[in-house]
Amino acid sequence: WNRKLEPETAAVMSWIKSYPFVLSANLHGGSLVANYPYDDNRSQTNGIPNPTPDDDVFKMLAKVYSNVSFFFFFEMPHKRNSNLYRSSLRARAAKMARSQESSVHAELRRQEQAERHAALRADETPSQSQERLEDQATCHTSMRAAEKLLQTHLRLEEQAKRQRALIATETLLQTQIQLDVQAERQAALRATETPHQTQLRLDEQAERQRALRATETLYQTQLHLD
Repeated sequence: WNRKLEPETAAVMSWIKSYPFVLSANLHGGSLVANYPYDDNRSQTNGIPNPTPDDDVFKMLAKVYSNVSFFFFFEMPHKRNSNLYRSSLRARAAKMARSQESSVHAELRRQEQAERHAALRADETPSQSQERLEDQATCHTSMRAAEKLLQTHLRLEEQAKRQRALIATETLLQTQIQLDVQAERQAALRATETPHQTQLRLDEQAERQRALRATETLYQTQLHLD
């Protein structure tokens, strides 16, 4: 709606029309922000939203980028000595170490984690166990309620990938132990959840089933029906 376009703006517009693409990003100097369409409006008045049909996707991408960007969260000097900053550094270091470890080291790390968790579970009282399960259920419920459809799909795909990797490497005894632990955990969660949490869980299960049905082949559908 500008009456006169700058030459570089007109060139970029022509380029976009000539080479259509799904998604793009560009870096620019100035304020530390993550811009997404449209950050302007016809009246050119600040504070007036002008969202695109893909507004949810753009917001999700901007949040993902800003959440992993060091300068978005830690540019201010007073944040550099905060617990959040130190926790982020430890998390980044742990993630880097995990990306470089071998499958043997990864398995040893998971076993050590399982042993530590088992020791903590053995020392806790029934009330502490109940409180932990309730906190986990509340945390999971709030996370599921806040995520977008794309985030849900990515989470389910990641869960399925992890499950396939674990199942491919575990022994028959490990499989049975895993099933017993899952059954015990599910029973404990069912016993403590509220009617609202039960409904959310059932809705999530139905959503997962629909996602699986939408991606399965005709042969897989026939096997499922048989």
